[in-house]
Formats: sequence, structure tokens, C-alpha cells
Amino acid sequence: MLNHEQAKNEIKKQFNDTWLAGLIAGFNSSGASYAPLIFRTNQNVVYQPTIYWQNVQTVLDSDNERHFSRFSVMTNLTEQSAMSGRSYSVPGNKHTTFGLVVVELFFAKSAYSAGEESFLSLLSRKAFASRQTPNGVWFRNSTIRELRPEDSFFRSNVLTEFQYDSVD
Repeated sequence: MLNHEQAKNEIKKQFNDTWLAGLIAGFNSSGASYAPLIFRTNQNVVYQPTIYWQNVQTVLDSDNERHFSRFSVMTNLTEQSAMSGRSYSVPGNKHTTFGLVVVELFFAKSAYSAGEESFLSLLSRKAFASRQTPNGVWFRNSTIRELRPEDSFFRSNVLTEFQYDSVD
């Protein structure tokens, strides 16, 4: 059983491991293969898209030539799912927590190349689609939502529902 902080760390690790592996080696999704992409600015500088993590104070890069993502975990509901008693092997009350993982993707208009949006969106969804962490965070209903562009960026979000059990 996980506590809240352990669950959040497992969710972040799940995303980070999949993201890094996909950027380096490419990935498969729905029977299609995606070769690794090389991201370049207009000055031909190679870079890896940055992940900005929730509750980690950083200054957003003002470079409008680089793609990046913002990652957050939102708890929607925690409900008691069982009472403790002599017949339970674990003391305390069991709770089930439900939430949403949000990966916001920003694609710099000035350095945009065909396929980059699909690549990063599908890679982000792959981190969670029909998967679970080693300690029992379950993911479901992972979806990509294209959004209206902003001044300097095209945008999409990857939204994924999760749940895990904990004991207090």
C-alpha cells in the first residue's frame, strides 16, 4: 500500500522513465513505430524538451524556440473502501484515491517540425495507457487533447486517470 507522497513519486517516475527512454530510443504505439526525433532550434541547437515538475520552483525558459512540458498530479477524491478489524492483515482503514495526471505539452511555433506534436503526445500517453506502477498505482483512460494555440506555442494535453489504495 502506498501513501500519497509515494504514489506521486511513482507516477512521476513512470512518466520520466518512459519519456527519457522514448526520446533516446523511440517507441511503439498502436502497432506503429516512432523513431527517436532530434529536436533543434532555429539556430540548429540540439536539445531535449524540458519537463517542468509540479511544485518544483523553476523559472520557465523564455526561449520560444524549444518545446517543453508541464507535469502535474491532481487528487480528485479519496474514499474509505474498507474498515480495519481482526480479520484484516493490515491495521488501519483502507482508502482508495482517484486522480488525474496532466501533461501539458508546448510546441514552439518558430521551431516546429511535422510529427513532433504526435511524437511527444503519444509518448506521454504511452507512459500511462493501460499500465500500473510496481507498487499499485493504476492508470486508465489516457487521452490526448489538442488545444488552441497560444502566442508562441501550439499545445496539447495528455490526461490520464489514476487510482491507488492506501492504509491509515
